[in-house]
Amino acid sequence: PPEVNEALNQEPEQLGDELRRVWDLTGTALVGSTSPSQEVDEMWANIQANTLTSLPPEVNEALNQEPEQLGDELRRVWDLTGTALVGNISPPQEVDDMWASIQAKALQDNTRSSSRELKRELRKDRAPTSRSSRSRVPAFKRLVPAFCVLLLIAFGAYWYTPVTITADHGELAEAQLPDGSIVYLNSGSSVTFKRGFDGNPFTNASERNVLLKGEGFFEVTHSDTPFNVETFNANVRVLGTEFNVRAWPLEPEQESTISLVSGRVGVSKADATSNQIILEEPGHTVVVRKTDALPAAPLMQNIDSAINWRERGLSIKSKTLVAVFDELERRYDIKISVEDTQILNDSLTLLMPKPENLESILSDICIEKNLKYRKTSRGYVIYRLES
Repeated sequence: PPEVNEALNQEPEQLGDELRRVWDLTGTALVGSTSPSQEVDEMWANIQANTLTSLPPEVNEALNQEPEQLGDELRRVWDLTGTALVGNISPPQEVDDMWASIQAKALQDNTRSSSRELKRELRKDRAPTSRSSRSRVPAFKRLVPAFCVLLLIAFGAYWYTPVTITADHGELAEAQLPDGSIVYLNSGSSVTFKRGFDGNPFTNASERNVLLKGEGFFEVTHSDTPFNVETFNANVRVLGTEFNVRAWPLEPEQESTISLVSGRVGVSKADATSNQIILEEPGHTVVVRKTDALPAAPLMQNIDSAINWRERGLSIKSKTLVAVFDELERRYDIKISVEDTQILNDSLTLLMPKPENLESILSDICIEKNLKYRKTSRGYVIYRLES
């Protein structure tokens, strides 16, 4: 009937289709050439006969094939149609009341069902987050002690690992020590120290110890804490002063030379802190040889010649040519070789405050020693002049 069709069109599409299927199942006996009024009477009689007792087998089978929630909703629709037919109302009024009841009930149930589904979804969304939050907090608290231990280990490794500052060949370097003292390094030299000298974190060290390899000039910050410079064969002990230390362990002379610029220092052999030689006057210089039991007596030296390397000057006093060429290789970062190794034992004294370049130095050495040099792809070669 038009009023039924109009009501179905106002329902959700899936619900409307299911209601039309119910209508088809209950209205198949009405097909014929009956009049509209008779058709309505016979139709509702058929519906009343089928719905007031139980679901027809074919309807029940069709509903069983639908999803559980949809099947339950359609069975409630069936119940509503059966309930609406109870009484002695006329078929047209029965149609209006029945569909009004269906619409109201379906809308109410739909709203309740949607509300229940929404609440279930919200609970699902909230529950994992809540459980996750509850589980994360204890896990984080359990990790805090382990994290602190790892942090302490890392800080300890950082604090107690020695630091080494190196001047590359061909370069000079400057380094500031933990106490504010400054060390200037000649080419190829290095100084090694601990971040807190020998002290623990947040405490003062009992001594300020550094290890020097090569040549360095020290400007030591004054303090009551002794400052010690160790070389491969000597120890220099100061409180606050300026001095130069030259100590190349691979040079043939195997000696450390300490020159005082200002202040006061004590010098001893590396394996003996007693029997110190005290340097108190600027220019005082002492040499510590590996083969000697005690440091040599201090001598007065022109201090400018001892530290002119800081201005790229060259000062060589009674050094073998092997030590001289080693010095030039470090300073200019280049290879110098000789054809006749016997010339390496010759000694040389040379003072050049501001040499122009390496070739100017080689030229002066060759003139002094009756030698020649030539440039190669790898550096320079020194050879004797033919007689």
